[in-house]
Amino acid sequence: MFGMTGEKNSFFGRKHSLETKRKMSEAHIGNKGLSGRTGEEHPSWKGGRRVRGGYVVILQEDGKYKGEHRIIAEEAIGRPLKVSEHIHHINGDRLDNRPQNLLICSRSQHMALERRMSDLYKKEHFTDAHNLKADLERVVDGPVFKRSVFSLQECS
Repeated sequence: MFGMTGEKNSFFGRKHSLETKRKMSEAHIGNKGLSGRTGEEHPSWKGGRRVRGGYVVILQEDGKYKGEHRIIAEEAIGRPLKVSEHIHHINGDRLDNRPQNLLICSRSQHMALERRMSDLYKKEHFTDAHNLKADLERVVDGPVFKRSVFSLQECS
């Protein structure tokens, strides 16, 4: 009976016979459940693509995960990214890895851009009137980013 414990349970004090245990064991041979199935054999397999830390990552042949935005940027410029090169998502959506939404920049430029975007977000959401588009154009065309930053759209 379900929910009954102790002496109220009809199986209380009884044990399975050796024959019953053998039959139960045979019934479970090869049945490892999900624990024995990994990778493509697992029913939850999504092709090696998952989200970690807000970024889409792809399983590589060496068994390690790599950011999809970095893979797309490397394909667009035709070479591996340097360690010093960072990828900025222009619209702020880390899941949007379209080449036209990615910008390659140095670490310092990326930090300045993120700081400026944060300031613009605060102005947009905490003041009455603010022209976000004009400010974004000033940031990208401003003195910090002239010629040293290029978008993937221009490289392809």
